[in-house]
Amino acid sequence: MCVCVCVTVCITGNDFESVGSDVFEVARWWDDRVALHINLSYCGIRYLGEHVFRPIPHLRSLSLEGNLRLRSADLQLALAGIQSSPTALDTVILSHANVTDVQSLVRRLQAATNITRLELAYNRISVVPQRTFFFLSALRHLDLSHNEIERVDGLSGLARLEYLGLAFNSLERLESSMFEGLHELRHLDVSYNAIDGDLDTEALLGLFNLRSVDVSGNRVSSVVLDGGGLESLEQLTASWNRLSDVRFVGRLPRLRSVDLSHNAIARLPDDLFPLGQRIELLNLSGNTISGDVSAAALRRASFGTVDLSWNRLTTLDDVGWKSADVLLAHDNDITQVCGLLR
Repeated sequence: MCVCVCVTVCITGNDFESVGSDVFEVARWWDDRVALHINLSYCGIRYLGEHVFRPIPHLRSLSLEGNLRLRSADLQLALAGIQSSPTALDTVILSHANVTDVQSLVRRLQAATNITRLELAYNRISVVPQRTFFFLSALRHLDLSHNEIERVDGLSGLARLEYLGLAFNSLERLESSMFEGLHELRHLDVSYNAIDGDLDTEALLGLFNLRSVDVSGNRVSSVVLDGGGLESLEQLTASWNRLSDVRFVGRLPRLRSVDLSHNAIARLPDDLFPLGQRIELLNLSGNTISGDVSAAALRRASFGTVDLSWNRLTTLDDVGWKSADVLLAHDNDITQVCGLLR
């Protein structure tokens, strides 16, 4: 029987400014088969010794999150000094760590060939140059949210990446070059950027395994599916945009959850979804749907929850609600209800 042994050093939330190179010197005599997890989050660190992590024989995860006063040069030198086995380090969390030059930072980690999770949220990164993550080929989870990113030149080399977080940045468009080679990507979050006008899904054409996309909080007025893309999509979140035409959702055969709340949708077209499709969540709340809903709009599919709250409905007719397990229609102007009890 194989027994996994690990040691966690957690000093998070303390208040010390300096972590010298001799702090973990005792680790030289530890069993090099014992995985070590070091958490130095939110400690107010200003200075990090160049060789502080060098004595650690089997470093599995490292968090320096929340050390906003840490000098970038010190951080990079400390990361470059890691002498653990190249396949040992699995998780690195550097959110809220005053990172600006992501390419220089990642170069210091390129010898750690087994990193699967890298978190760089809440920093001041403005651009992701080509080949930035090329040497981190095992990466599966990459969080770049809450930065100042205006341009992603490419993420080549990340053939195993499954999650990409780019929320709360300054991206104005999605381009195919951004996602080239990400054939295993399953979850993409580009919410709360500055994407304006048409969202052309041809930019996502090579993402064959994409299961969920979040584009909420942008200024998207239409979704263009003419060039293909999103064939495997199961969950779409597009709330707080400017969408008025929702016919595109009927061309996503695997879609199971769609959030189109807080857009500019005034009516639903007939036969919105294909015959027999099952939608677990259809959220249309906070739009401008007025009068009643066409009896043909939702008749061909079945639904778990349909949310029509916070619209301008005046009549709730028999529009296929027998196929919905839950119907929400509060905060409308409904004065007439027909056919729901038949």
